[in-house]
Amino acid sequence: MCIRDSASIITLLGQTGSPESVPFLIEWVRTDSYEIRLAALQALGWIGDPEAVTAIRRLDIAKADEHTVFMRDYALKAITVKERLRGLPRARNPRPDAWYEIVSETLLEEPNWLVRADIARLLEDWNDRRVWNLVLDMHSIWSGSEPNDSHVRRVLVKRYRYDSRGFLSALRTRDSAAKVFGLDAIADFASPDDLPDFIEIAETDSDPFVREHAARVLGNLLNR
Repeated sequence: MCIRDSASIITLLGQTGSPESVPFLIEWVRTDSYEIRLAALQALGWIGDPEAVTAIRRLDIAKADEHTVFMRDYALKAITVKERLRGLPRARNPRPDAWYEIVSETLLEEPNWLVRADIARLLEDWNDRRVWNLVLDMHSIWSGSEPNDSHVRRVLVKRYRYDSRGFLSALRTRDSAAKVFGLDAIADFASPDDLPDFIEIAETDSDPFVREHAARVLGNLLNR
């Protein structure tokens, strides 16, 4: 099996979230293989097991390339955030919004885009209307970074499919850049039930660029 295939398998191990794979991933972090080491770091970040922290911190990054430094930073931060989130149910009298505070702090303040992308996945199944403004704020703050935009778009699309009303309600309160981004994100998935809303945006929004993008959504809907 080639190194690239091995790295792909390690990535899949991380995506399964299996704690049983952590001891093996820790060993792979210490390997001389560049691709396997990066894949193991990312997998450990995905799983978020604090047992990996010591091994990750021991990595010699004095002469490491930027990708290794970046992935090490991601793994340590992702593990820290996930451990904080896991600790909430065990905390004595946790604040009702403690989960939201940790997630929003990460999405709006953390400079490592991979950490933000990882934590943003938690929003896909969280049934709370506040998610919409949080995701749109995330886009506004980090706009222009393609990795960030693609992950925000993924969250928007998944959530729009079961809460399109919440999406449209939040979108109406945003600036033109956010409106354009949001409309583009869901353009291929727009619900016929929302046709009157898209017509309203296309006809009444104060920004002609927003109206143009709403019209494109309408065109996609009508041409299906």
